[in-house]
Amino acid sequence: MQQNIKVKYLKNPGAIILIMLLVVCLSGCSVQKETDSSLNQNLTKVQVQDDREQVIEYLENVHPFFLLEQDQKEYKAAKEKYMKATKRAMPTAEFREITSIYLSSLNDGHTTLSWESGEEFPFLQMEASYEEGRTYLCENGEKTDIRIEEIGGVSIQDIYQTIDLIRPEENQSAMAKNRERFLTVKSVLACCGVEMKDNKVQVLFSDGKEKQYSFGKKRFETMSYGVGENNWYKEGDIFVIDLNLCVVDTKLDLIRSELRRAINTGCHKVMIDVRGNPGGDSEACSLLLNELGMSVPDTTVICRYSSFAAEQRGYTEKEGIATYKGSIKAEESGNPIELVVLSDKYTFSSATLLCTWIRDGKLGKIIGEASSNQPNAYGDILVFTLKNSKLEIGISHKKFIRSDQYKEENMLIPDIETSAEDAYQQGVGYLKSRV
Repeated sequence: MQQNIKVKYLKNPGAIILIMLLVVCLSGCSVQKETDSSLNQNLTKVQVQDDREQVIEYLENVHPFFLLEQDQKEYKAAKEKYMKATKRAMPTAEFREITSIYLSSLNDGHTTLSWESGEEFPFLQMEASYEEGRTYLCENGEKTDIRIEEIGGVSIQDIYQTIDLIRPEENQSAMAKNRERFLTVKSVLACCGVEMKDNKVQVLFSDGKEKQYSFGKKRFETMSYGVGENNWYKEGDIFVIDLNLCVVDTKLDLIRSELRRAINTGCHKVMIDVRGNPGGDSEACSLLLNELGMSVPDTTVICRYSSFAAEQRGYTEKEGIATYKGSIKAEESGNPIELVVLSDKYTFSSATLLCTWIRDGKLGKIIGEASSNQPNAYGDILVFTLKNSKLEIGISHKKFIRSDQYKEENMLIPDIETSAEDAYQQGVGYLKSRV
């Protein structure tokens, strides 16, 4: 195995910036694309085994875990269970559940199988918010004190247990996000054995009342932030960037232009809001920091090469891994810029990378909730469609390691911890207190 590992040290600042922009560009989001397959389709024993072998081949030949991690005991146990569970014919829905449990053994939020697809009406039309082990009913975007106890005759705790199995968890924030996000996904509820009739279910609440809800196309977001296109505005003397997706486009060009104009006319307080941001192209984040006169801290990128990565990314290398070490040192802005970044449990991938840069470069303050993504994380997914089930999976082929090699924390704890809803006002208050 060692002979397949090659290490490259890139000490040219321009080169490392270029590589960083390229390697992180597609690291943003886990697979969400809808599939055309019917989840009620019955797969034959041979079809199940063919798809299972595809999944194992893709995972073991693409993911860096298998060349980087010495302790693979947990994975090997998961693989053995997966092999035993897939020796028979089964519906596609069952195969998806078993495969999801297997993929989740790596605890990589980017390596997933989509659950938000395959149904005409995939979401329960109910507003709910998860907090500290409980899910509360929401009305008109506001959380009530009424808890959800059962959905379709299945206890909320049993539903949590299933979600924890089929979705990867990098940390406690990821568990909270998964339980909140997937509680209303129809295919997940079906997997939990929830009783459904005429596309409707009964929900039991903590006050003893029951109410019937139907499924529909609309996803009820629990947050009033993190939606819509990227934007900017002024909050008094604070320049606020509402960055809902990390993307480099004409809108980002406009935001950068207005930010440059504001700084040149005396503005020195900036807030970047990445609450609800699932990631995307990290170049968007580095470009914003550059406008503030700040440089990106060191980040090590480990890329695993494979025939699959070569096909999808155009690499000439067909096997092994390469380590790219940056040499740019973080530098605080020459201007007296006061920077705040808002995060929550939905902050992910490139948006988490921005928070990590802020922390490791001492470039500003993070306010809100910890991200569901680890500071040192796998990412940049390759996407595969399974031959028979037509299920789509995403698998990381890179690992991103923060500049501070000695920090092994699996959550980036904000400088000021508060709820996602209160983070904005806390950020404004903090910046207004600065001279």
